Amino acid sequence: ANVRLGDEQDDILELVARLLQSLAGAMRPAGKARALLGDLQLPLLRLALADPGFFEAGHPAQSLLGTFADAARDWIEDSDSEADRGVIGALHQLVDRAIWEPSAAALYTALQGQLDAYLAQLERKSQLAERRHVEAMQGHDRLEQARQRAAQLMAERKDPARPDGGLRGLIDRAWSDVLALTLLRHGEQSEAFSSRLIITDQLCGKRPVSNQHALRHGLETGLQQIGMPVEESAELAQWLFASDADPASRGPSTTSLAMRLKHRLGEAPAADAASDRGDGETDPRVREALQQLRQKPAGDWFELAATQSAPVRARKLAWYAPHGARCLLLNRRGQPWENITLPQLAQKLVTGEARPCAARKPPSLPPAWRAMTDAPQQP
Repeated sequence: ANVRLGDEQDDILELVARLLQSLAGAMRPAGKARALLGDLQLPLLRLALADPGFFEAGHPAQSLLGTFADAARDWIEDSDSEADRGVIGALHQLVDRAIWEPSAAALYTALQGQLDAYLAQLERKSQLAERRHVEAMQGHDRLEQARQRAAQLMAERKDPARPDGGLRGLIDRAWSDVLALTLLRHGEQSEAFSSRLIITDQLCGKRPVSNQHALRHGLETGLQQIGMPVEESAELAQWLFASDADPASRGPSTTSLAMRLKHRLGEAPAADAASDRGDGETDPRVREALQQLRQKPAGDWFELAATQSAPVRARKLAWYAPHGARCLLLNRRGQPWENITLPQLAQKLVTGEARPCAARKPPSLPPAWRAMTDAPQQP
């Protein structure tokens, strides 16, 4: 048999539907957040029909609905990631409880507490993740600065007439890493770094070698500190200090040593250092935007324009290099988003592909509530 509702019940159904429709309007049309909100419609309708106080200010169901909608909007990125699945699963648990447990205001008070605890956990995880990524970028930047300084000091001491290629060039690269590590750990004014520079001068022929045994020991010790095995550092020292008149005394072949050392060193860091430059922009608007970014401490949020693979999303400028182009954009979970430089962000601000935004979107319930109450009633 068909069940006919009274006028008052019809009004309640219409108001709840209008409220949920207004909340859904702030979400992506085909997104999972909107689907979750739709799942909450049935238990809310049931409560609204049973509880005359549903539309009164401060009702627990209203509080839960607002928090639920904001959580779905802010924490779900439709990325099919494990993090997304975790948020969706947690919100589904709330929906299931609302559907299957007896409908009452006390239930929604309990659901609010459950959701608040979960969101606080997400915030803590986000803060920890952000701290880890920022510290990693800071460490990388310090290492890059040390490498650039070490490379500069090596270049100042090299003999221009000596070719840079071959095994000797690879040894120089390895020793440059030793200088960089010592600089990073102890500083340029330290005794340890001064000792390394003396060895550098001796290796480059800029200082006489009074004790070849001590020099060889210093070379081997330095190479071992950047992770080179004892045997390999000894072979390199043997090759370097062996007499040209007695090639057999050099032990392993130059080709064999060069292949192993090249494999260990990988690509030269020059390309990485080059990517860290970027302040020389020619567009005056980009230069101005870049200057404005650098005048403020990191922490501002920006909305990045939608692409074919990603919708509009807010990202936090959590860190940028004081003297370079690197920067770190994080999502709300504290995870990195795309490899972008600070000048590229400035460029996006100029073209309108990025714009500043608030750290938090305003609560979605108040405007939805006003839209529900202000809309004209159907005749």
